[in-house]
Amino acid sequence: TSAVLVSYAADGGMIIDDMAAMGWSGEVYGGDSICYVGLVSEVASSNHIDGLTCPKYSSNIQTSVSADFFSTCSNNSDCPYGVYTAEAYDALMIMFESYIHSSSSGNQLNQQISITGQNWEGASGWITFDSNGDSAGPGFDICEFDDSNGQVSLNCYDTWGGTDPPLDSDGDGWLDNVEVQCSTNPNDN
Repeated sequence: TSAVLVSYAADGGMIIDDMAAMGWSGEVYGGDSICYVGLVSEVASSNHIDGLTCPKYSSNIQTSVSADFFSTCSNNSDCPYGVYTAEAYDALMIMFESYIHSSSSGNQLNQQISITGQNWEGASGWITFDSNGDSAGPGFDICEFDDSNGQVSLNCYDTWGGTDPPLDSDGDGWLDNVEVQCSTNPNDN
């Protein structure tokens, strides 16, 4: 028997406590909004979340843009360092860059967004739009809470989805997506 919990941490903590009070012994799966160690402060006892499995937005994909973005954001009180901040920044930057390029390329803006969004290095990771205009993003870590003697940890043991960084398939120092866009690359054959 299992239960899927889709809530924020405060509500999730109350629901988990109520389930424990009713003697729940089945598996519990939560959404990404409860998938952080701070959930322990929302439950009456840390053993209530032991074994809870949840997906956590993957943060293991770093780009030079993401390093700069998060460094700048963490040092600026006006920057809302929170959920989807990097993704919102990336969306705006892709739109701005596409608008600038569409002026000189003659492409319609929607076409240029699709072109710009191929192996694009962003604050949230590498972005590649599919034919529907969707991006896989960095994917999710699959994690489980572990309560060992009152010490709670969140152990991530697998990943799902995500966009890999672009390749330099010929090893010439130019990423493949740049070589396609740049006809003046001296290393092209």
